[in-house]
Parts: sequence; C-alpha cells; structure tokens
Amino acid sequence: MTDSTEDILDKIANSPYSRFPIRQDSLETIIGIVKSRDLLVTTLSKKDINLKDLARPAYFIPETMLASRALEVLKKNNTEMLLVVDEFGGLQGLLTINDILEEIVGQIEDTEPQATQRQDGS
Repeated sequence: MTDSTEDILDKIANSPYSRFPIRQDSLETIIGIVKSRDLLVTTLSKKDINLKDLARPAYFIPETMLASRALEVLKKNNTEMLLVVDEFGGLQGLLTINDILEEIVGQIEDTEPQATQRQDGS
C-alpha cells in the first residue's frame, strides 16, 4: 500500500481484472480485496482514495480444500475471490468463482463481444 494513488489507478486501468488483493508491507499480508468498480466510483466522486476503507474482507482457504467446498465458502461469504494458503499460512494464489465454474463447465468466453466491422463501415 505504498504505491501512489496515480500508480494504483494506472495499474488497475491497465489490468484485465476487476478485483485486487490489497497488501500491507509484504505480499503475505493481505488486508482485503478492492473492486475496481468501487475505486472508480470513489475517483469519480472526487473523494480521497483510502484503500483500507474501500477494501472488502479477504477470505482464506487451504490449498487442500475441494472445489465444491470452496464454492460453498464463496456463496456463504457473498464474495467472488478467495485467497489460497498452504499449510504454513503462506499465500499460494487466489481462486475466483470463474475458476471453479471453468473447471466444471469448461472455458467461459469473455462477456465482451468481439468488435466486427459492418458492411456500411461502422
């Protein structure tokens, strides 16, 4: 959380993701999850950006947890992202609801339709 507001906004604007873990001091110390939409609303309202205030709770699961149980944790906590830790509490990665759904049903295409040029040139 030592990055400047401009650096944070630039990183988020250039990222394909919509949720970002917020860390304090080290990569292992996650204090919450910020949604790019919340950050955009705050920026547009010209309020000071405080990532701690915008952060939603981060939920941690062990890397040994089954996908079906992880899905239950996502639903129970009304969240879209879980942080995965090893047996020593070390951060191993993150898991989203899309990751689980893609394991069940296969690759999910992006919601953005591909741009195509019409015959009239538009």
